[in-house]
Amino acid sequence: MPMYAASLDAAPHRDVFVPFEAPIGELGPGWYTLEAELNVDGTEETFDGGRTFAVAWPRATVRRGQVRIDRDVVAGAATVHVEHLDLGGDSAKLHLRADDDVAVEVSADGERLPSLEVERDEAAARIRVTTYPVLRAYRSVRIEIRGAEQPLDVPLPE
Repeated sequence: MPMYAASLDAAPHRDVFVPFEAPIGELGPGWYTLEAELNVDGTEETFDGGRTFAVAWPRATVRRGQVRIDRDVVAGAATVHVEHLDLGGDSAKLHLRADDDVAVEVSADGERLPSLEVERDEAAARIRVTTYPVLRAYRSVRIEIRGAEQPLDVPLPE
């Protein structure tokens, strides 16, 4: 969403607050972040706005609740225990246990669910992968762990 250009003079080493309004009501459901393309002393740079925010999916279109999986997947030398999938209105969270670092992709009915965040607790050997939410129209979730011979297909309750 482009914004108009503006020039500001600011003292060096000071925070600058630039108020603006953005019409988020026109955005479709999804996760968003802000970026600023700035020209600072003649050098153009892009700055990340930090935290992401969600524009909600219609309540009736997303699945909610928890799906227990409790299955082990062998991925190379690592064994990954897939615990459960928490389904929420703005995201899905896949909970895993693994001694080694593993890469995970989640899809539903053949459509990849974009990954929003991967949290690792090294001490507890836990991984939590946060993705876009699982829609009610989806019938199954596929969990692909890099190095595993086959993906893990999880049917969703009716």
